[in-house]
Amino acid sequence: MHKKNKLNLVMAKKATKTTLFNKNHITITKDSNVKNDYPYVNVRSVYTSDSDYSNRVKKIIRCKSPLGFYYDKTTYVNKHKKSSSTQIIEVYGANENYVITYVTHYNQNRIGTDLRPWEVCEGEKSMPEHFIFALKDIVDKILVFVEENKLKIKEHHFFEKSENQDFKWLKDILYRDLFGSTKGIRFQTDKEKILSHGFDLKTSFRK
Repeated sequence: MHKKNKLNLVMAKKATKTTLFNKNHITITKDSNVKNDYPYVNVRSVYTSDSDYSNRVKKIIRCKSPLGFYYDKTTYVNKHKKSSSTQIIEVYGANENYVITYVTHYNQNRIGTDLRPWEVCEGEKSMPEHFIFALKDIVDKILVFVEENKLKIKEHHFFEKSENQDFKWLKDILYRDLFGSTKGIRFQTDKEKILSHGFDLKTSFRK
């Protein structure tokens, strides 16, 4: 095949999006055959909450008049306001992109040493261990991609300028948020699970 034809075939490749992981409020996607003139990593958070309008619900109350008859009165009451935050990590390579998103807080629950992104949302099922290990394998490959390509890392603050960060910072934040420890996957012991729910090991249980 002529060199020019080969070049045309390469240029004709369309950008494709692949979902690498999509479970329990954690999504990782990959864009292939793209072109970025300024490869870098962008880390940002997105906060969402109910608007004031949607935070009020209409309620009809049955009232009794002093004259003895009943009538309906329309009123508005505030419902529980829902809020959540999502961490977004965008990796822009020269020819491929990765986007990692996961929930960091939902209402009163926030990820920490005792809660993972799949545990903060109400009524959410736990994630099987084999999916957690599969998630770490994908994250590690993306981290290798970032390190090998020496991509600059920027942390974007809302209404503020971006702040430069190093590779260790990126790895630590991903490991801590997703796996519970900067060293990697950490599963809570039974005692830790009991304590995290507010129970005392000595006074809450009898032998």
